[in-house]
Amino acid sequence: MGERGAEDIQPTDDELAQMESLVRESIRAGAFGVSSNRLLAHRTKEGEMVPGTFARYPELEAIANGMSEAGGGVFQFVGPFEREWLLGLGRKDGITVTYLSGEAAQEGLTALEERRYKGIRVFPQIRGRGTTVLMNLEGSLHPYVLNYAYRELVGHLPMPERLERMRDPEVRAKILASDWDMTNDARRNSPEDVDHPFLVDATPGSLLPGLLELMHSQPESVYVLGDPPNYEPDQEASVAAHARRKGLTGPEAFYDLLTEGDGSTLLLFYLDGYSKRNFDYMAGLMRHPLTCNGLSDAGAHVGAVSDAHMPTWNLSFWGRDRSRGDRIELETIVHKQTGANAALYGLSDRGVLEPGKRADISVIDFDRLSSEAPYLVYDLPENAKRYMQRPQGYDATICAGEVVLENDEVTGALPGRLVRSRPA
Repeated sequence: MGERGAEDIQPTDDELAQMESLVRESIRAGAFGVSSNRLLAHRTKEGEMVPGTFARYPELEAIANGMSEAGGGVFQFVGPFEREWLLGLGRKDGITVTYLSGEAAQEGLTALEERRYKGIRVFPQIRGRGTTVLMNLEGSLHPYVLNYAYRELVGHLPMPERLERMRDPEVRAKILASDWDMTNDARRNSPEDVDHPFLVDATPGSLLPGLLELMHSQPESVYVLGDPPNYEPDQEASVAAHARRKGLTGPEAFYDLLTEGDGSTLLLFYLDGYSKRNFDYMAGLMRHPLTCNGLSDAGAHVGAVSDAHMPTWNLSFWGRDRSRGDRIELETIVHKQTGANAALYGLSDRGVLEPGKRADISVIDFDRLSSEAPYLVYDLPENAKRYMQRPQGYDATICAGEVVLENDEVTGALPGRLVRSRPA
């Protein structure tokens, strides 16, 4: 479809047939499936929707037909989809469906349980905690990204000098009083009769102003992450609680927390999954036999998200460290992250410790297992930054029988190869 693929223009019958053919060819060549996005928050830097956002059901069904005809595969979904349509897709020969799920997943699980005996392969995908973003002055996201005075007075300075300047009472006052750059705010581009709740309206434009205003206006829902990091904080760790203790306004508390010490203080905000301010709901989802573990966002939003450590965190938090509610049996977590996911994607040669299976194994010192607090490194192309969060407690990681990590350090061995769903 070329450029039309990013617009709200539906494909022709010929284009649908071509999509079906391409998917069929790809599955036969060893692809595991197709991932589809209709989440309106996924946009280009200019605020335009990414290709596929406006895909209608006929287009997605053509893709599913191509997979089914080639022997089947996994169809992954993010975004709004009608449950009955997803269940219908899961009836197609060879098709396994997995979709982004969250705090309201229990209702959908009830519907899946009722249909499970019919052979429908539909699995909600969960991550072990809610959807988070991290904020500090060195990262990609913080309350002053769009602040005119911040940009003009300190935004260009190296971090030590920036912090020193921001602690100047005059600079502090100017930044706190400054307007924000709302030039490309999607809400301003919306027609007057359109109600624009965050992440719902499809009007082109940036969602960043709305996100920053949401966080800035809810200091009771933003938390100091701490070191070691606490992803299930109580209200005493919130910015609002800090403001009360220090006699500050919410904006002043944000400012002082982000400029204290060496500027490494991290603030944690849940986009979803923390409305009750605990993870009691997640314990049930983690135990449920129809959920699968994923959503670690290991390669996305790397200047504002640090979720690549999720498998380690699930083991240490849910299996050992949780103090505000039920923990989860260790064998359940291990199975969810190994055998269950291998089975979901048809990787029958791995995921369990059995003779003849692939020797992909982690040897873990469970008492020592942990993840340090996130910190920024500049090791991407063009010296770009990303959050790093190194795990500890891995005596060895073995890939295809070869040790690739020993005592938490990589050995340099690279035995991994491209994995195909079937021989090409």
